[in-house]
Amino acid sequence: MDLDQEDTSLGNEGRNAFIAWKFKNYFVLKQERERNITVQCKLCLPTTNLLAASRDSTSNLKKHLKRKHPSVLLQCPETSSDESTSSTPPPLKQATLGIQTVSQKD
Repeated sequence: MDLDQEDTSLGNEGRNAFIAWKFKNYFVLKQERERNITVQCKLCLPTTNLLAASRDSTSNLKKHLKRKHPSVLLQCPETSSDESTSSTPPPLKQATLGIQTVSQKD
């Protein structure tokens, strides 16, 4: 497969984290082989910088942005469902009740 041309016939069968990633517009998907993808960074142009990553994880690509193009990450702050960045406070823990044993004497 020629890596100089974007492959538009790439299927997205199964889970592909890159397709749903918010920073995907900074990369061109060049090749998809089994569980791996190869992309080209648009911000590194005119240098051809090909990066490899797993289909299930974009951590390699995010590390590239963090190292080479940190201003991109600053423009789009990261939000996660695990973080409590919303205005609603986290749910309170349920209080535990102390149980005392009571015995009756005849």
